[in-house]
This record gives sequence, structure tokens and C-alpha cells, in this order.
Amino acid sequence: MFITVEPKSLNRKVLAAVNMVLAVGETPEQIMVDFAAGATIAAPPLLGDALLERGEMLVWQIGGEPATFKERGVPGRTMRRRHLRKYAEGDLGADRSFYFRGRDGKLNLKAQNLIVFMQIADGVDDKTWDYHLRRGDYSHWFQECIKDDALAGEALQIEQSKRLAAADSRKMIKAAITRRFTLPAA
Repeated sequence: MFITVEPKSLNRKVLAAVNMVLAVGETPEQIMVDFAAGATIAAPPLLGDALLERGEMLVWQIGGEPATFKERGVPGRTMRRRHLRKYAEGDLGADRSFYFRGRDGKLNLKAQNLIVFMQIADGVDDKTWDYHLRRGDYSHWFQECIKDDALAGEALQIEQSKRLAAADSRKMIKAAITRRFTLPAA
């Protein structure tokens, strides 16, 4: 299996060994044309501006049926966790950071990643912590900015547990983050 964004830049001997081309992205037909040019073979009949839906690919079975066709890929069974280190340690930027502000907006404590979030969570007063907890701010941030549906779901359950003390909910959310992300000791 070869994976490339420029098939015509591969060696012709490599391309000659290929018996099937799978193209994804915004210009799958161009990938087929580029592959054929690099392999010095005739391009297959194309579908004509094939727009692929999410999860689809354009397939060309070389030496088989001459036309290309669309096929839906089989989703992986493991959860994708993109940018794991970025969310844990990197700077998400001002627009995607979490801001501990509190009910009266007196604070402006920026957590640009999960490590800083947990450090600030340890230091904010219970009223500030509970204010964000009861508004669903933590699950919203995990969903929209950290892009982790499972973490957001776990946080949402904690947020909806009305009887939890601030210390307990804080501990549970930190434990959820730690379970999902490999974090260095903070």
C-alpha cells in the first residue's frame, strides 16, 4: 500500500505494482488522472466532477472494470483522538481557551489547554467552579474546543449531578480528563 498526495511524483516501477487506486478529498478525479499520467497508462473513464460525501472514496480497479466508482469506507472501531498533545499541553488560542470568570465576571483566568485548566481548577474558589459547572461550561468546552464527545458526555453527567460538592465535582472532572488524556504530572 502506498499513500501519497502526488501520485505522479512516485517512481513508475512503484506505480506499475499498483492494482487499485483509492482517492479521497476534494479532487478525487484529478488524483486518478495524475496517477495515470505517472504510471503512463490511460486514465479511466471518470464520473464527471465526482463530489464525495464524508466517508466516501473514488475507486479505480486497474485491469478490472475500466470505470471508476464510489465506495463508502468502513469506519474504524477505535476512537480517533486527534491532536492529543495539543489539547493537553499546547496553546489552543484565545478563541478556544477556557476562561474562568465567575458569576460577576471579576476573574479572567485563561486555560489554554487541559493541563492549565486542571491547575486553575485547583485554585479557583468553589463559587467560581460551581458557576461554570451549573451552566454546563465544562462539557461545552470539552465538546466544542477539545473535540472530545466522550469527555463532554462524562462532564455533562457530573454537571447534572445537583448534589455534588464543588470539591467532588472538581475531582471527578479532573479524573475524567486524566483518564482520557495522557498528561504529565502537574
